[in-house]
Amino acid sequence: MNKIVIASFLVVAVAACGEDEPDKGTVNTTSAKASVENVGKVNSSMASSNGANAASAVQAMTQAGQSIVTPSGQPSRLVGLLPETFPRPDLSSAVSGTAECTPTSCTFTNYGDDATSASWKINGTITKSGDTTTFDLDYDVTSAGTSLKWQIDGNLTVTATSIDGSVHSHGVTNVTGGTGGAPGQVNVTWDTDVDYQAIVLDAQGCATGGSVHAVVSYDVDAGGQSGGAFKVQGTAAFGPACGQVTAK
Repeated sequence: MNKIVIASFLVVAVAACGEDEPDKGTVNTTSAKASVENVGKVNSSMASSNGANAASAVQAMTQAGQSIVTPSGQPSRLVGLLPETFPRPDLSSAVSGTAECTPTSCTFTNYGDDATSASWKINGTITKSGDTTTFDLDYDVTSAGTSLKWQIDGNLTVTATSIDGSVHSHGVTNVTGGTGGAPGQVNVTWDTDVDYQAIVLDAQGCATGGSVHAVVSYDVDAGGQSGGAFKVQGTAAFGPACGQVTAK
């Protein structure tokens, strides 16, 4: 049995997430680029009616979006957890549920792996009407005392030459027994908004213009005590050359 890959994420004790204006964070241009690239993979997977690849691309797109911006200039500690990959690199090997996909709609019904030691499932839809792709998905992952519920929604207008729109994700991660030697249960809630702002694509689908703006917030409860919170924002601008990404 392949095990779910869980990655530690930095959580810092900064201003509370409830503040109206997010702090300026550190922009990860590699993640911004990956987020845009995976938008294209979602659409190409749907075009070939491949539900497994579509699910994987959405997961990768959202995971990249979550790491576009992180807090800067603050002490940090490893307490937040979020998945990098599914337990099976090839999602077509899933052993439960269904993933029914056409060029205009992918429907996931308890699609995943229901193994006792490490399970995951996807429910919801990805739909396409004209150039607009709409996401409404729930991801559930459980492994080694860690459970994660991940909700994704949003709308993107995607053509051969452009991407525009936004994707929102919200999740709760519970780690039973604590982490880093801490007793009790660690609870991490997070929220991410990624705006794809007039992205320009060249003939190969590479971003050469426009920008991605991300707002990321985390709130950590460690055994009934606050483990820190932050809300940060940042922008990555593309171009003019393919592969050129600049933090703003």
